[in-house]
Amino acid sequence: LRQYPDTRLFYDGIPVDPANAETGQVTYPLEEMVMENGERVSAEITVVEWARPGRRGVFLCDADGFMRLNALPRLHFRGFSYTAYLKSAHVETLDREGMLEAGELCADVRQLLDAARARLREHFALREAEDAADLLEYWRRTGLYPYEAPPRNDSERNERRIFDIYATHLNRIFSDFSESRPRAKRLTLRLIQELVRLEPIRMARILDELLQFPEESEEEIMEIVGNA
Repeated sequence: LRQYPDTRLFYDGIPVDPANAETGQVTYPLEEMVMENGERVSAEITVVEWARPGRRGVFLCDADGFMRLNALPRLHFRGFSYTAYLKSAHVETLDREGMLEAGELCADVRQLLDAARARLREHFALREAEDAADLLEYWRRTGLYPYEAPPRNDSERNERRIFDIYATHLNRIFSDFSESRPRAKRLTLRLIQELVRLEPIRMARILDELLQFPEESEEEIMEIVGNA
């Protein structure tokens, strides 16, 4: 419906507006790819984020945006519900040649999907950072953030960086915390603050055991601690 705005779809007499189901949409051009036969292929990927949970996956589409294959139905980015549409004229060629259904057994399909994965990782890393910044600002504004005065030195700045990583990750993946009452949330954040001061790396291991703390975040914390 977004691609063909003149088309109108009704459900039970009510016009369907995709904007009501989306929280965001962005299109990225992908770097030109050289296939095994030397052909140069251009493509773009559109990422649609949904308001309701559960949807995710990458669809391969022709240049006009018509879906030819649901290629990665289980590609998951924690905390996000999305659909990605990779559009390229080469997808139509592969479909016509009967290669598309081979999936990643076909080198060209694999190259397209590798490009999609890389772009999606970048996209959702940025989205996580944006959401984290918004969340921290909300905590400061509402008095939930346990630090009040500005950091006085590098040690305090590093402590807050580590706290921010832990606290925003917990909020993103643990609904019992994110949906808790302010008093309970304030207590939890205060406990995280104390654990960060005493055992910052052990805190990462605890979260990993309980909530699958990302390896890259643990490495970032170890780097901060090592540079302190």
